[in-house]
Amino acid sequence: MRSVLRVFVVAPFAALLACGPSSQDQAAPASPAPGVRKTEVVKQAVPASCDNLTPLPPSQFPGGFDYPQTAATMQSWVTPGGGHRVRFHAYCLFAGLNYTASQGADPTWRTWSTSTQAFPFQYNPWKPSLAAGGTGEVQAPRPTSLNAKNMANAKVGGVGAINNPAPIYGVNPAIVANPKYKGCLQEIPNTNPQLYSLKDGQIYQSNGDIMVAAVSYNQAALQNILGTGLFNAASLDAKLPPKTSPANSIPPFPSTSIVLKVMLWPVSGGGSTWSEVSALPVWDWEANKPGSPSDGRYAGYEMQNFWTQAVAISSKLPQNPQQQQRVQFLYGVLDSNGKPIGPNTYSAPVVGVDRFYQRQFSDSDLANLSNCDRAILDASSYWALNRAFRAGDHLVMIAMHIMTKEQSDWTFQSAWWHPD
Repeated sequence: MRSVLRVFVVAPFAALLACGPSSQDQAAPASPAPGVRKTEVVKQAVPASCDNLTPLPPSQFPGGFDYPQTAATMQSWVTPGGGHRVRFHAYCLFAGLNYTASQGADPTWRTWSTSTQAFPFQYNPWKPSLAAGGTGEVQAPRPTSLNAKNMANAKVGGVGAINNPAPIYGVNPAIVANPKYKGCLQEIPNTNPQLYSLKDGQIYQSNGDIMVAAVSYNQAALQNILGTGLFNAASLDAKLPPKTSPANSIPPFPSTSIVLKVMLWPVSGGGSTWSEVSALPVWDWEANKPGSPSDGRYAGYEMQNFWTQAVAISSKLPQNPQQQQRVQFLYGVLDSNGKPIGPNTYSAPVVGVDRFYQRQFSDSDLANLSNCDRAILDASSYWALNRAFRAGDHLVMIAMHIMTKEQSDWTFQSAWWHPD
């Protein structure tokens, strides 16, 4: 991404936000409180380049990108003044994951396995159960998704109860009517008329909204899941400890394990009208700092009163960097009460698709996708662009969430695109 990436990094006892002041950046008090010894916080030096380390083959990670660090080294960063080095490691990981070995090659993360391969039983019916009031056994379908199940079962009550119902994303009727997509549909509970979400594809995972998710496991993580039965509910049930014991019976993943969730957004392949420029809402941190009205409320990108800014992504390079263009997104989406919301309209600065890590799809690319992958792209495009995904369109990366097992605790890095 050629625009600045913002990165959120979590290590043991440390949480740091890039591109914003951390505690190490703030001016120290003029004098310590009475009885408190004043300590100097020395900011750790940031290296000029990523450490030139050589990962083990199961990590499927290129050399020269600061990976893997030892647990002792990483722990030495988690001290006052070490946040900059932690953040630098996150940027190196991001660079390595998007490294391409040759022109036209897929980035590192694209060569890994997907959650569909890691969890092959995901959509198998649950074991037979007795139907209510009946005598025969029936195959119980799995819930449409954990999120949908939680929302259907949500209760409001008690002191400080939190219940922020999310918008309802039913796929476009054209997808429901397409015979190729019939096996990809899942009913959304408690909707009338009946609405549907989508199952995961072979490559992409259904995020239940505009964003297209790509969940990736490197070889070490995948082999651990498949080799130890973590994909199998029967195997997991057998590992349950007695109620009197701590739940510690699943061994840690190998230190070479890396797991990602990459978030992608559909962008039109081009055109001469404003509708062919694609909207991407941008979070306004300054207007939504802790203590703002967005606290404690659902504040997804559908809520234009919180997401007051956007960019207009064009597949053509803008001639005028100051150019503003009318742009819309969010079609066919309902609020939690079933009332239509959107489309959201912005006057937004135009940015070229070259500002993103992205992939443009040809006719052959689309033809090679599984039906459920293609359905996910179509659903996303209908919500964002009010039409199906087509040849010439792009998927652009808007966020990447990275977990590595370089230490006993997983590390977590979250990077997202921002125009600043």
